Amino acid sequence: SKQYEVIVVQNDLNYVRFAFSMSKKVGNAVIRNYEKRVCREFIRREKDVCRKGQDILIVIKHQSKNFHEI
Repeated sequence: SKQYEVIVVQNDLNYVRFAFSMSKKVGNAVIRNYEKRVCREFIRREKDVCRKGQDILIVIKHQSKNFHEI
């Protein structure tokens, strides 16, 4: 999507590793932490879909539109 980029790399481990990356241009610390919390919650709910032996990097490119609606 325009907001996220997902990079998946195979590893030799028996579990999945996740990482998040974003620029300071995304917003202030409050917004960046919110974006990471949203991604963590998505991963928590969908972790059964991921196959073991992968490194998954989620690059957050833009701020969510609904942040100010909370």
